[in-house]
Amino acid sequence: MLVGGLWLVGISSGVVNAVVIVAVLGLAYIGFGVGSFVLARGYLVGLESTRRRGRTVAMLSIFLGIFLLFFVPGLTDRLGLSSPGWTIFHNIIIAIYLGSSGVRRYFNSTSRS
Repeated sequence: MLVGGLWLVGISSGVVNAVVIVAVLGLAYIGFGVGSFVLARGYLVGLESTRRRGRTVAMLSIFLGIFLLFFVPGLTDRLGLSSPGWTIFHNIIIAIYLGSSGVRRYFNSTSRS
């Protein structure tokens, strides 16, 4: 995502309206990329706050997938995206895993007070 965001910001030198749209999208991709790196670092270090944040991200992805599936039917097909059903399934597995007792014990034992 970070590379995609940098690429979008780099090519945004065309029409004025398109420049603004592409630049905003590029900056959003950069933000998501940096956020993903921060989340991955927290998982690696074992921070409890990262476990909670990761579970929150998984829950939000589940709700967004359900929203797209029921309230905007056919959007994923028109955009050429994968099925939101798989996104929902994978994020349910992630949320269950991050909420399990062994993972909670690990993150509680490695977190700094």
